[in-house]
Amino acid sequence: MDELAELVSLQGLDWDLVITRAQTHRVLPLLHRALCVALVRDGVPPPVAERIRRVYLQVVAVNLIRNAELTRIARAFNQEGIGILPMKGPALAERVYGDVTLRMFSDLDILVPRDAVLPAKALLLKLGYEPEQMAPGQEKLHLRVECEYLFTRRDGGIPFFVEVHWAAMPRLLGTLLDPADIWKRSVPVSVGGAVVRRMAYEDELLYLCIHGWKHRWDSLLWMCDINEFLDQYRDSIDWREFLERAETHRIQRIVGTALWLVAQLFRIELPPKLADALGRDPHWRPLPVRVTDSFPGISRERTNLETHLFYLRSLSSPGRRAAYLGHLLVQPTGTDFSEVPLPSSAAWTYPFLRPMRLAWKLLSGRQAL
Repeated sequence: MDELAELVSLQGLDWDLVITRAQTHRVLPLLHRALCVALVRDGVPPPVAERIRRVYLQVVAVNLIRNAELTRIARAFNQEGIGILPMKGPALAERVYGDVTLRMFSDLDILVPRDAVLPAKALLLKLGYEPEQMAPGQEKLHLRVECEYLFTRRDGGIPFFVEVHWAAMPRLLGTLLDPADIWKRSVPVSVGGAVVRRMAYEDELLYLCIHGWKHRWDSLLWMCDINEFLDQYRDSIDWREFLERAETHRIQRIVGTALWLVAQLFRIELPPKLADALGRDPHWRPLPVRVTDSFPGISRERTNLETHLFYLRSLSSPGRRAAYLGHLLVQPTGTDFSEVPLPSSAAWTYPFLRPMRLAWKLLSGRQAL
């Protein structure tokens, strides 16, 4: 608190930049909470405090509306007998931050069993949502190689985005967590009177770590999620189980780096078993600086080549790196579908057309690696 008060009192502090960065990193509600503390509030210029408060109230309104929408969706899925597991978003805000208004989110992520994806699609259509535009053959390929399906609905001026997941990561990045295992270990909880599932503590922490890695730890929000999760549940986590599960999925360095970043950023002590693994086991050693030096990403977009190198350096074995490159070469994406529209009967050719399309774009200068 003393350090925060000292920062607030600095002459020449660029408040415009502070607020912009807080919005970029989606931590403005946390900034508002910190600056509302009596010992600090008096040091904030009144126009700045009012601006932060105004933006925060906008976040509150949108969060409450989207939280109500999650409840509506959960009840509808309950009635149809489709199990769902909310990921991140309002469910995480409520559980981990203790207040749905303290975590910014733009979409509603729900995990469903793989065989429930198409029934979930049909239900969301009834609820007024529109899916990504794909021909049936393209959709079949998408369900095989991706991990999520985006649905959109607009109610007045507020857009709603629902991402239906059937895996934690796309096929390109490998099976970093087994969705069947997530379901088996999950527990029931109530959301607005509807019964949904929640990940086991160990699985949820692993998921938060690999989700931050997927986005290259480029937002403070991903780190805040992990820090708040540890603050709430560190005594509820079976750390032996956590370590074993990370080792089973061979994601020790990804997880270790995320937790190391959180410990450095928030100056917290990690549980002894975890700290011991990070300090003594090379498989848990945080990734090199060249991989993490972009954290937190603020100034520029990363090139495709930088992104691919980041993932390759993170993956734990030559086999996983080879699989990544193989999937990158032949796994179709939405760009393939839009640039090379094919009838459903010919959708099976996309994996063969993709390397030719990429080669042509590279040679013509339209695509950077």
